[in-house]
Amino acid sequence: MFLEVIALNVADVLAIQQAGGNRVELVSDMAADGLSPSIKTIEEVMAISEIPIRVMVRFHNDGFVYEKQEV
Repeated sequence: MFLEVIALNVADVLAIQQAGGNRVELVSDMAADGLSPSIKTIEEVMAISEIPIRVMVRFHNDGFVYEKQEV
């Protein structure tokens, strides 16, 4: 079985690795159903992770439609 788990920070990633997770989906703001994490969070997680990381690319919670200037 392949297990991908959502993480918000370094502590989450460390726990996922220890529990045997296979991949992390890195997000922020779960109250908004998951948004893009900060560059700082991405860099911190990438520095310690031993498993693959997927980063959520979603800059607002108004769906997945973006204006030209947002892209």
